[in-house]
Amino acid sequence: MLASAALLAAATGCSSSEKITAGGPGPALKVCGTTLWNGAAGAVSYQATPRMAPIMTLTAGEAIYLRVSTGCDHGAVVSISPHAATITRTAKAKDHLAAAVVIKPKEKHFTVIVRRQGQILSVQVALS
Repeated sequence: MLASAALLAAATGCSSSEKITAGGPGPALKVCGTTLWNGAAGAVSYQATPRMAPIMTLTAGEAIYLRVSTGCDHGAVVSISPHAATITRTAKAKDHLAAAVVIKPKEKHFTVIVRRQGQILSVQVALS
């Protein structure tokens, strides 16, 4: 489990175990103190970045786990266009904006729009 936490932290650019940690009965996904997933199967978390590749697969719980901030101090405003998915859980940053979200798709193609600290990122989802 510790290796999973280290890989997840490296993948998301987080260095503090309080931002993303693994623990509990299964490989938990915890962001900014909020547990987004805790089950036998590990969840894969994506980091929203400029020019990132489209997300093409779902992970644990048939969901997408998207980190939308670079830490737990400042979050982001997240929207989905068109309304082809639902945000089912949000981990909040200290400014009460989203640090990470859990997205349940209703359709295979949509865009997640992330507005953070003067940046607007478009994360494409193209599920197979």
